[in-house]
Amino acid sequence: MDCVGLIKSYYWSGKADGGVGSPRYGAVGFPDVNANYMYQTAKVKGKIADMPDVPGLIVYSKTHPHVGIYIGGGMTIESTLGARGDSVVLRSLDNFWEYWFECPYIEYQKVAKNTASKGTKTYRLAYPVVVRESATNKSKRKDYLVVGRKVDVVLRTETVDKATGFTYVKIIGEVEGWITKSALG
Repeated sequence: MDCVGLIKSYYWSGKADGGVGSPRYGAVGFPDVNANYMYQTAKVKGKIADMPDVPGLIVYSKTHPHVGIYIGGGMTIESTLGARGDSVVLRSLDNFWEYWFECPYIEYQKVAKNTASKGTKTYRLAYPVVVRESATNKSKRKDYLVVGRKVDVVLRTETVDKATGFTYVKIIGEVEGWITKSALG
C-alpha cells in the first residue's frame, strides 16, 4: 500500500473493518486522487512550523510527493513503498515534512487556535527531551517528548540546576513538568 492508500483505505473500508465507509470518498466531486492533488485541493493547510496539534491532520512533503497522518505528540504514521521498504511506520514530525492540511474527505473537530493560557508561550521542541517533576536533573522522570511536539512554557520560570548548569522551564498542558530550555525551537 502506498502513502495515499493508507488514507484512502480508511474511507473505502466499512465500519466493520475499522474505517468509516465515507459516502463522500469516490463520489461525484470527490475523485480518487494522488498526494499532490489531495494537497492542492485542501482548503485548510499551512507550513509544518505552523501546524496545530490536531491528530488526523495530513502531513505532506512536496519535495518527495508523499503524505502521512499526524497522530499527535509530534508523531506521524506513513506507508512506505519501494526503496524504503513496504510497511506502515511510525515517524517523528521531522524536517522531511514540509506542509500540513485537512484532508478534504475528513470532517475535523474545530479546536481553539491558541490553547495556551495568558503567561505562556507555545514552542515546538527542537530535540527530544525528558520531562521532570522539578527543575533538577536528579528529579523523577515524568515523561519523554519527541522532536516537533508543541509545548506551552510558563513565562518567567527559568531555573538553573546548580549541579549541572542546565536551565529548566516549566511546561503546562497535556504534559506538565520541567524541561531543559535548550530543547525549545
